[in-house]
Amino acid sequence: MERLASFSSDPFDKPPCRGCSSYLTEPYVKCAECGPPPFLLCLQCFTRGFEYKKHQSDHTYEIMTSDFPVLDPNWTAQEEMALLEAVMDCGFGNWQDVANQMCTKS
Repeated sequence: MERLASFSSDPFDKPPCRGCSSYLTEPYVKCAECGPPPFLLCLQCFTRGFEYKKHQSDHTYEIMTSDFPVLDPNWTAQEEMALLEAVMDCGFGNWQDVANQMCTKS
């Protein structure tokens, strides 16, 4: 599985599915043979075998997710990114505000 570079919680920051144009939520599929730009599909379009122009349903693909540990096995990459974003928003050392922004961890 490929690791994602950005984990924004804003749904409008997420790329659209090339099949149905809905905003992608994890996990989703990236065609390993098409692009650039990346050819991304939601799981529903992928399981239906969506094809478009040069993209064929038998292409190799990667599952895109941030649900894996990076530094701590008890935290996902998505949670670690949320922590870094909270520190950037609230300021280093402002742990009470960081804790208030972190809903899933204490």
